[in-house]
Amino acid sequence: MDEHQQEVFHPFRPTSMFNKGFMDRISWIHAYNYFPVKTGLDCCSDHTVSFHYVNPSEMYALEFLIYHLYPYGITRDIKQYEKARQLRNSQK
Repeated sequence: MDEHQQEVFHPFRPTSMFNKGFMDRISWIHAYNYFPVKTGLDCCSDHTVSFHYVNPSEMYALEFLIYHLYPYGITRDIKQYEKARQLRNSQK
């Protein structure tokens, strides 16, 4: 568990962890999991370490989403964040 009480090690692939119906059908998970099982957007820590049962094509998709996709407004250049912080502070 992380500081927000969300799991970092997951026994299933991300799509399964988000799906409450799927997780409710897996009766053993509730008995073997030390902490209560969460589903949906609260299932997974921002600092997730691993998922289980991820096939190779899902691994490539996860790699792309984590390391290569930068949604609009998110940048790789840390200097841009510093400029935005300075601008925000100067407006106060």
